[in-house]
Amino acid sequence: MHLAELPLEPQLGKALLVSGELGCVEEMLTVAAYLQVQSIWVTSRGRQKLLDEVKERFAVAEGDAVTALNIHAAYCRVGGGGRARAFAEKHMLSHRALVRVADIRQQLARHVRRVGLVESSAGRDATPVRRAMTAGFFANA
Repeated sequence: MHLAELPLEPQLGKALLVSGELGCVEEMLTVAAYLQVQSIWVTSRGRQKLLDEVKERFAVAEGDAVTALNIHAAYCRVGGGGRARAFAEKHMLSHRALVRVADIRQQLARHVRRVGLVESSAGRDATPVRRAMTAGFFANA
């Protein structure tokens, strides 16, 4: 496995590689994809309070990576088509950004398979994801 083969910033690539050892590749693929888009939130003048309330519904104490996993899980549960668009509008999410995230995630999954990482999932346990992020972003962790 080579870090240079992943089309990601080195820290995020390292986190993805470490996720293979920690058994949370599926989750790190999602987090990495979400970190590649500028913002998934739709902001509009006069609706900041509503946006803050919506963000609070998805937020968790474990941080933005786990929040992204929560958003992704909720969005995937809805299914595709018009329901996905309605979900995005209701929760002040950019449907276009979420579609882009899904596309990026698929591309990253192909790279992961090519470098030989076994796709694994930690399920609802966020600890391995947090450990992979820490290992990638903090050199001495």
